[in-house]
Amino acid sequence: MGKVGILTEKPSAARNFAAALGGMSGVFEGTEYVIVHARGHLLELKDPSAMVPAPLADKYKSWELEHLPWNADDFRWEREIRRRVSGGKLVTDPDAKSLLHELKTALSGCESVCNAADLDPTGEGSLLGWEIVEYVCADQQSKSDT
Repeated sequence: MGKVGILTEKPSAARNFAAALGGMSGVFEGTEYVIVHARGHLLELKDPSAMVPAPLADKYKSWELEHLPWNADDFRWEREIRRRVSGGKLVTDPDAKSLLHELKTALSGCESVCNAADLDPTGEGSLLGWEIVEYVCADQQSKSDT
C-alpha cells in the first residue's frame, strides 16, 4: 500500500492521531502516512441561482411564495470555497482558500485518503471530510472512510 493521507476535521483530532501513530507523518506498521486537518467547514453550497440552468436562475433568486417550493432536481449541488463578509461584500475567505491549497499539496503524494473527520449522529463531520476530499483530491484513485 502506498502513502495514506489522514484527514481530520480539526487540529486537536490531528494531534490525537499523531500521538497514537508517532507523529504527524511517518511509517506505521509498514504504511507511510501523513496527517492533515481542516478547521471546520471550508466549503459551502453555491447560491441557489448559481446551481440551476440559466432559464431558472431568476426563480431561484426569489424567496417569494409563488416560487416555492423549489424542485431539488433542478439543482447541480455545487460547492465553492467558504465566503465571508469583508468591507460590506461577500468574498472568498482567504484563510479557507489557503488551507484548501495546503491540504491539496499535502495530500497530492498520497495513494489514498482516509476521512477521519468526526463521527456524529448527524453525519456532519463525515460530510465535511468528504467534501474536502472531493475538492482537493479529485484526481485521487482511492479514498476510504473510517
